[in-house]
Amino acid sequence: MTRDKSIKVRLTEDEFERITLYAKSKGFSVSEVIRDYIKRLPKADSLRSVFLLVAIHLAVIPAG
Repeated sequence: MTRDKSIKVRLTEDEFERITLYAKSKGFSVSEVIRDYIKRLPKADSLRSVFLLVAIHLAVIPAG
């Protein structure tokens, strides 16, 4: 799978140090650590289903 998307994230000095030290301690790059966390997130299809169910639920319940 080609990786052609990128994300720029602003971190505090502490956050940057934590992710960098963690990656080094595991022998990974920071990008690999972040990709591993992303892999643990629910798949997009699962999230769409949840959002649809919530939208239906909210539409059925009368306001107030």
